[in-house]
Amino acid sequence: MAILKHISVKNRFYSDAVEYLTCQFDEYTNKPILDEKGRIMERENYLIDGVNCDVDTFGAECIETNRFYGKNNSVKDVKAHHYIISFAPGDSITMEQALEFGKHWLNEFAPGHQAVVAVHPDGHNNSQNMHIHMVINSVRKFPGRKSIWHDKPCEWKQGCKHRSTGKMMHYAKKWVMKKCLIQGYEQVDLLTKKHRDDYWVEKRLMKSNAKDGFGTTSNK
Repeated sequence: MAILKHISVKNRFYSDAVEYLTCQFDEYTNKPILDEKGRIMERENYLIDGVNCDVDTFGAECIETNRFYGKNNSVKDVKAHHYIISFAPGDSITMEQALEFGKHWLNEFAPGHQAVVAVHPDGHNNSQNMHIHMVINSVRKFPGRKSIWHDKPCEWKQGCKHRSTGKMMHYAKKWVMKKCLIQGYEQVDLLTKKHRDDYWVEKRLMKSNAKDGFGTTSNK
């Protein structure tokens, strides 16, 4: 069973996303966990890959795209979109399979965007559920394609910004549900049933993103 969450991010430091996805942070304080030499510690178990960019230069590449199209100049602009697909602890899915799941989702719902995709096998509060983080630059670097959930050309045109509309999320949830059912996972109806859709998502991330950050300290 999987859930899908979306968070708008106004933090201009795209590199914070990569740091959060690859390093260790205290679950309750949001502060990075340091080793005996004062260096931030890397996560013990994760997978990460870039789409239309390299992971190591994700921040610089996003800024370059923004400048080329003259977008994301205001503090209030949404610089990135963070999508999370979180599976139930009992779902039999490997990290490699989860990474491909995330890439396929991006190809369907965020084509043309620069993105980093990361898989963590350890959910909030040691729930041990597999989950996927997908952080995309809000500006579309390459042409997208018109889909049934699009209403305006800016929703797929090159150089325009991603819009996480209710219509788009409706189809995105349907896609997740269908794929999970094909894989044999027990899936709740994300469209009609009342369900807690945050109990596997790392809550410190939700709080930090609400404050325009990624759970790191470099923008404070």
